[in-house]
Amino acid sequence: MPRIFRGAYGIGSRDFRPEHTLGAYEFAIGQTRRKDGKGAADGTTYFVLGVDHPYAVISKDTPSLLPDKAIAVRFHSIGGWGMITTGKNLGSIIGDFGSLISEQDPKYDADGQVVEKLWVMANPKYGSEKKGAPTNYYLVVAPERIRVNCELNHVDVVLCCDPKAFTHTNPLEGLNKGGCLVWESNESPETAWQRIPAHHRKFVKDNNIRVYILPGFDIARKATDRGELQLRMQGNSFLGAFFRVSPFLKHNGISEATFLTAVKKQYEKKFGRFGEAVVASNMLVMEQGFSRVQEIKLGDSEDPDRSSMRNPPVRPVGDVSLMPTAGCGTGCGTPMPAAQTPRLRLSDPGKIRFGIPQQLRLPPASWRAGVHRGDGRRLGGHPIQIRGPAGDPGLYRGELHPVHGVHHGMPGYGAAQHFPGRHHGIENRGELLCPRYRGTAETGS
Repeated sequence: MPRIFRGAYGIGSRDFRPEHTLGAYEFAIGQTRRKDGKGAADGTTYFVLGVDHPYAVISKDTPSLLPDKAIAVRFHSIGGWGMITTGKNLGSIIGDFGSLISEQDPKYDADGQVVEKLWVMANPKYGSEKKGAPTNYYLVVAPERIRVNCELNHVDVVLCCDPKAFTHTNPLEGLNKGGCLVWESNESPETAWQRIPAHHRKFVKDNNIRVYILPGFDIARKATDRGELQLRMQGNSFLGAFFRVSPFLKHNGISEATFLTAVKKQYEKKFGRFGEAVVASNMLVMEQGFSRVQEIKLGDSEDPDRSSMRNPPVRPVGDVSLMPTAGCGTGCGTPMPAAQTPRLRLSDPGKIRFGIPQQLRLPPASWRAGVHRGDGRRLGGHPIQIRGPAGDPGLYRGELHPVHGVHHGMPGYGAAQHFPGRHHGIENRGELLCPRYRGTAETGS
């Protein structure tokens, strides 16, 4: 009787890769064991694939299985940044090139059909979180049919649209020797090298990885003033960068003029219904990506590591003694940088100090319409307290109104004062007017 082995794969929609198929075979013939140490010789016949589990099996061999002369691409981006649209456009453009190449010197099969000379496989990877979460997109172009349909662990080009990718993943993983990394960055080449974590720099040098930087966001900002479009159009610059850094155009004998014509044709098909201006702006971003991608000179592995993407801290504006800072006690004593823009301080809820620009957070229920009755009494105000200058322990009570700004009565001075301002929680700004004290107070929602 044959011995029957049982296994489960695709659990939780996990990917199923060649090394999992090999792992199942090696387990059945007794060449490998499950993660818990049990094997076929122990009478065990059940295993799982693709998940981290005591019953999991996987082969140490991780073959690519892609055809010869294939070009494999992996995108790193953030959900909502238009990566999938860019990937689809890239696949469609390559498909158009495939038709063009096949028709230039056609060959026919036994049924009289034109033999395809270019094949494309593309698929995205993202979870239910989508927008705002890290995402990947995979694409392969090859001169023969591609029989691999899974995440790619062997790639030739990485298009990293996420400038902070190194803080949560490794964009270099699986990059073949001599491969290319195109990374979103508007910094100098020297600084961009320092953004690569020190423990990854050895891999870059040992594998002769070419690192390019591209200011995709800067390019998109010049093409449109709409913030959401700037995010989505940034990917178009990386589409242009792919054709610049990869050997695709050269290997297939495609001129730059033919390349631009094919891209514009695809953009007209994709965005033509929105008008010629949209097509032109997308073409501009793509062409800028093609021309502005820049290879950086690799530095030393011991260069400063700035991969955390955190800038040096700046000293807050105002009386630091009133603002304890974590790790600094009552103030760090560091002079404020000359070029630093003054920032509003966040005050205690319902309290404002004299002479210090600050923000006042109020609960949403306090933003009621301020109404003056005929007898002068006010409705809908939110009680606030204003602390006097240094040396004056007094608290001056008043009301904050969304329509009339700040009204407050000053003890001993009679008449209430008025702070004119903009409302609906945006800003209230005015000058405190009274015989003894003069200062400013700023409030916001």
